[in-house]
Amino acid sequence: MDLVRQILFTAEQGDEGYVTDRELSGSWDDHTVAHHVWLMWKAGLVDAIDVTHNGSKGPEASLQTILPAGHDFIELARNEKVWKTAMTKVSKAGGGMTIGVLTALLTELVKSSVLKE
Repeated sequence: MDLVRQILFTAEQGDEGYVTDRELSGSWDDHTVAHHVWLMWKAGLVDAIDVTHNGSKGPEASLQTILPAGHDFIELARNEKVWKTAMTKVSKAGGGMTIGVLTALLTELVKSSVLKE
């Protein structure tokens, strides 16, 4: 999920949410980034183009723009303390997490943080 967060933050800094695959490269190989973009596309966080081909290790996509749900996720995941708390809860629960469940968890953490203030 750290990669999903990084992809969205990188795309947010791009021109109108557009980002090239080269900008997303770093600690991850091209397939891993492209597959996570595909997952984010199917989850409704971004708009993307399917770039899967015969040599692909699995589904791949190229990010085009961030959708409203993606902007919501960015705002929920922006606070480092909230993000680390969510990742700790995910780890304690076994480590697997869908984007939808993580979004719900981040929403609850942000709500409780706001209510405390």
